[in-house]
Amino acid sequence: MKTIIKNISDKAKANCIDVQVSHIEDVLVLHNTNSIPLPITKGWLSEEIKEDEDYNVLLKNFQEISLYLSEMKILDIVWAVTNEKFIQFNNFEACRKSMEFTFTLDNPEEHGWINFIILCERNEEYDLAIKVAKKAFDKFKTPKYAALLCYELVQFGNKEELIEGIDKLLQFPISNFDERALNYSKDTAWMALESGEFSLSKNILQKIILDHDDFHPFINLGHCFMMESNKDKALMYYLKAKNLNPNSMLHDFDSDKRKLKKWITDIDLWEIVRKELE
Repeated sequence: MKTIIKNISDKAKANCIDVQVSHIEDVLVLHNTNSIPLPITKGWLSEEIKEDEDYNVLLKNFQEISLYLSEMKILDIVWAVTNEKFIQFNNFEACRKSMEFTFTLDNPEEHGWINFIILCERNEEYDLAIKVAKKAFDKFKTPKYAALLCYELVQFGNKEELIEGIDKLLQFPISNFDERALNYSKDTAWMALESGEFSLSKNILQKIILDHDDFHPFINLGHCFMMESNKDKALMYYLKAKNLNPNSMLHDFDSDKRKLKKWITDIDLWEIVRKELE
């Protein structure tokens, strides 16, 4: 592979072509400032690239080669582009072009979608983050991408879209939620709670606890019922949380109460419940 990289680099320089060549996790990546970054699998190179003139073809037209590779279903163009190592020496616009190209593929791989959404957030491209999250869910329709979409919408979207996203998420059996789906769901529930959307938060949390005994969903469900002044239900879930993590219960209760202060209408109720938890 090192020989291939050197040959391509040498030919690029000889032809005054502005191209960088990198090797990331068994994938060769060609990129420059004006073209879509092009990952090429090691197997494709060893099988297809045999003559010198083929190297020149490879270097002259990234778009044609990208289309050819996608049609042959040999690789997913976005995964190496959005790899953290690759991002370090690439610009956001190139990654955006690559993702837009990936949208056109009928059967893209899953690699890279989440990393690209994170990159959108870092660049404050929040509308694009939501757009990609929607596209990912449309492509893959799994709990992970449903939860990811909710996670983006609760931060950067509107309430109507968030309600619709949560409805889609809750249609999946909780047994199908992997770790990422659970984590995105928990984070979405907390952010919904923090923004005053108690019923939306409660719907997600009640789904999670169907199959998972977890401190944070239980304590947050307690908060949801406290916002409804339902002391008995709140205390029930607080005690479940305390049984799982007695050392953190009061600390987290106090910390969360400060964060939710602007939504609390009955502070006396919170003080009463805290004393019962001691």
